[in-house]
Amino acid sequence: MKNLYYLSALLLGISVNAKILPDTNIPDDFNNSEYIIKTINPNSYNTVESSGCNEIKYKDFFYYTDMSSGEKIIDYFPKHNLSCLFSGSVYDIGYNIGLPEQVVYSESNSLWVKKKSRKADMSFSFNTAPYKQIKLYNIISGGLRGYAVVNYNITDYDREVYKNKEIKKIISFCLINGQDALCGSGDAGVNINGKNIDLTPYILKSLESVEMGIANPLFINKE
Repeated sequence: MKNLYYLSALLLGISVNAKILPDTNIPDDFNNSEYIIKTINPNSYNTVESSGCNEIKYKDFFYYTDMSSGEKIIDYFPKHNLSCLFSGSVYDIGYNIGLPEQVVYSESNSLWVKKKSRKADMSFSFNTAPYKQIKLYNIISGGLRGYAVVNYNITDYDREVYKNKEIKKIISFCLINGQDALCGSGDAGVNINGKNIDLTPYILKSLESVEMGIANPLFINKE
């Protein structure tokens, strides 16, 4: 069964352009041709099941200039708990952190979908406040397919882990390339000079641009 997942992911990835489903709201000042090429250091993974994540490149669309130093501050790619997993593990587990909803792969739709969690799978950590529905995006990037989930149900543990008492939402993702999967999470917001900025669209566009296992230089600016 898992082999069918791998095959369908590869075939679908080849036949379509990069896209985010559903569409995300892109800021008016977003420029698709302005980005910085970033790579992921193979030594930065928290968990390594597979050796297939050695060549990871992506476009970083969000950066700003520090007014005091003139230096460009960049890279809000979600690298917390960055992992290189076997894709079978991702298909088996999906996104399930104890919320009333979880994300699973639908073979019939060739998409990641939300479904209600069983009571036995739900965590007491999320019972202290009204539940806010997660937002699910399917990410297609060349030969890669995966998901990104925006979670608005923030716990004290999250505030401690992400070192942000004001954190509003967390974005988690997994991108699958054949039998390998790149997964991680990150704070989906940032405060710059007193202004709160939603990083969700920038992160989604970066995820859409990810390439795995390609050794040659990527993204000679083709837009």
